[in-house]
Amino acid sequence: MTLRPPRPVGGMIGPVSKTEEWWLAGPEDAPAPSAEIRAFCDSFRRGLIESIGESLVSLYLFGALAFPRPESWLLDVDFQALLARPPTEEEREEVRALHRRLAERWSLGSKLDGHYLLVADAGSPRRPNCQVFSNTDHAWALHRAHVHAGRFFPLSGEDPRTLLAEPTWEELEESLDAEMRYIIDNPQHAAFGVLNACRVLYSVRTRDVVVSKCAAVQWAMDELPEWRGGIESA
Repeated sequence: MTLRPPRPVGGMIGPVSKTEEWWLAGPEDAPAPSAEIRAFCDSFRRGLIESIGESLVSLYLFGALAFPRPESWLLDVDFQALLARPPTEEEREEVRALHRRLAERWSLGSKLDGHYLLVADAGSPRRPNCQVFSNTDHAWALHRAHVHAGRFFPLSGEDPRTLLAEPTWEELEESLDAEMRYIIDNPQHAAFGVLNACRVLYSVRTRDVVVSKCAAVQWAMDELPEWRGGIESA
């Protein structure tokens, strides 16, 4: 049996809500974000503050950015924004316009993926409604587990660990089941399905959901050598 991928060593670095150099306040074993990612995220943060101002309670990045990975690993820019109140329709349109501008001006703009959620909902195990777009965070319990394990970069505001409820194992099992249902129901996304299935299998076998696709893929190839070819092709 191979060892689990390393968890954060020493937790977060520095004051979460104060530093402008947010890339210094993430997991110690995660690679420092590139200059392009830092500049892009700074533009995103400034744009959000201009759009919704004091309503922005916490803004953070999570996902592959917050884990060890090869330099060649393709990245999305996953984020969560926690809001003090529902945005007005004018504010919603300003945020949507910000996303459009970022997509036009940055190659990373099309990789920006996340949710705008109310702080009042953050302490609940129920999947919260998104306040700007029509998407829903179907992996809400998994994402909360990642945050409580320190797998995030704080961009602005309060430490999300003080705002999000820690998930129970029952909630995590439900989320893992939902992940597998999505994989089965969407064979057109075969590569994503293979990689995410590795992560689901790792999580079920070890009861540890705080793992990246990259680490789970390596684990699966070691544990299931008969599937190595198919996994590598994904």
